[in-house]
Amino acid sequence: MNVILFMLILCVISVCNLFLQKKFQLRTAENVLNFAFYNLINAFLACVYFLIASGFNVDINMKTYLFSVGYAMIVCVSLVLSVCMLSRTQISTSTIVASSGNIVISTVFGIVYFGEILSISLFAAIVL
Repeated sequence: MNVILFMLILCVISVCNLFLQKKFQLRTAENVLNFAFYNLINAFLACVYFLIASGFNVDINMKTYLFSVGYAMIVCVSLVLSVCMLSRTQISTSTIVASSGNIVISTVFGIVYFGEILSISLFAAIVL
């Protein structure tokens, strides 16, 4: 039951993000500053969500600090590459490519580092 509820919430959030991103794109000029502002708003809302989800208890130590710095660098590179990709392709094409890449990379990471078993259904999910 929890998995179904999680998947439902994930779908609702994804659809809302897609509509908000498209609405923002249609209402503002297409430049890097507006794209960065949109991502700043998303990051702020994510911080608020995680702060609430943690019960307003944030424990920062060296391990979490290094993880945060590494994650921030990955996100910055991802955003720059997203801007480059969006300047050369349509939003529909870039979204499909980015989503597919995320699924494949996450799955391979799970198989290699966490020892997940590659089943027929998992292989089908990657292919589709």
